[in-house]
Amino acid sequence: VVATVNSQDILSVCRVVKEDPKLSFDYLMCLCVVDYVEHLQVVYHLYSTAMKHMMVLKANVSPEEPSLPSVISII
Repeated sequence: VVATVNSQDILSVCRVVKEDPKLSFDYLMCLCVVDYVEHLQVVYHLYSTAMKHMMVLKANVSPEEPSLPSVISII
């Protein structure tokens, strides 16, 4: 599953995919950024150790303001 979310929603989406018992994404496997010139895309590769499934979340940010809130608080 691949989903692109609004950058301002990344924390709430990560919280939902972790806390929803049907999803249980509890492991951030990889965090990377892709430079598409017109925008940057932050890519989160998530894994559920309980459910054994994977998901990719993507959030676009502008090169002029390349920042997102940290997801460390969701651990």
